[in-house]
Amino acid sequence: MYNPILDVFMMVVKKGSFSKAAQHLFLTHTAVIKQMNTLEEQLQTQLFYRSHQGISLTPAGQVLYDETKHIMSLSQQIILKVQEANLHLPVLIRVGVSTLYPCQPLMKIWEQISHHYPQFDIQMVPFTDDAHRLQLLGSQFDCLIGPYNALYKDAIYRFIPLGHYHFQIAINKRHPLAHNKIIHWQDLSHEKIMIMKTNYSPINDKIRQDLLTHCPHIEIMDIEPSYDTSTFNQCAKTQNLLLSLECWKSVHPSLVHIPLSQDYQIPYGVITNQSISPQLQNFFQIIQDSSR
Repeated sequence: MYNPILDVFMMVVKKGSFSKAAQHLFLTHTAVIKQMNTLEEQLQTQLFYRSHQGISLTPAGQVLYDETKHIMSLSQQIILKVQEANLHLPVLIRVGVSTLYPCQPLMKIWEQISHHYPQFDIQMVPFTDDAHRLQLLGSQFDCLIGPYNALYKDAIYRFIPLGHYHFQIAINKRHPLAHNKIIHWQDLSHEKIMIMKTNYSPINDKIRQDLLTHCPHIEIMDIEPSYDTSTFNQCAKTQNLLLSLECWKSVHPSLVHIPLSQDYQIPYGVITNQSISPQLQNFFQIIQDSSR
């Protein structure tokens, strides 16, 4: 291991005195002498001839001087090589993934173009706290893939559209409607359906209004805007229906997802922070360009 005291030793030799070396290194004269004494004790040999005219190297000191010059040169070469190697390391893109927020849409694009961009590498980071996924951006992962809603209008988030998910109705497999191929308005009469609260997603609000218009006897149950596994558990335990998305059809084994006769869609894509590194900005721009 390189000993920092050798830097002081080399300066003493270069300046020819302890006091001049101390002045150059912004140390006290006493501190320099103490370090040189320590070095001699560690090596168990005398390194300097001391006189009123100054200092000069002993044969052992000359050997240490020559070898230290070589070591310092090698140290600089090592530092340069390490820095060069770091420049060629791929930029790691951490993608948050969970049962409700899979990364397949991003990976499909990346599989097609990754050979053109070896400077990037993707790491999947599992998370379970779906309700607080946005708070994890930037700390646990750099981005996640999911549907767009009004929450992302906040200036701290950036949304990069990749496509559209179709809305479907999640139903308990024991429900009479579970065998339907398509859900029509009339099928929903006198049913209870779980839909996120209003003013979080314009498309959810439109579906809610259409249901109330075409299904006057339907009962709408407000749920939190951030779906998680407990949302699907609640649907599975009851005979209530759930307004869901096609990407969530495999979330719960006791539920089936059935398309609506009216084709409602919501954009999905990359969700990240507005304040990100230039490397991440470059990566997301590549993904956005490749998805068109």
